[in-house]
Amino acid sequence: PILGLNRDISYKLLRKKITNAVKSGAHVLCVACPFCQLQFDSTQEILVREGHIERPLPCILYTQLLGLSLGLEERVLGIEKNKIELSWIHDYIQKAISA
Repeated sequence: PILGLNRDISYKLLRKKITNAVKSGAHVLCVACPFCQLQFDSTQEILVREGHIERPLPCILYTQLLGLSLGLEERVLGIEKNKIELSWIHDYIQKAISA
């Protein structure tokens, strides 16, 4: 929510979180807050365009991830509405479950 008050601080915090997640080996961010998911999903486009991060890190809502893990279809969970490509995540989850 700080984006509405101070864009520079918001972008700096987002860059730091994305950079640390990538360094730690994350393939995707999972958040519980719908507003946070929107923030991560939409703002990363700007950060990539401005050269602040190399590539976006997909972000998914916890409820979407839970639904996929339970076998619900992506369209039911609104996965296609996420801006950063997540079509690969269903196969990724299935491999993790069967491992």
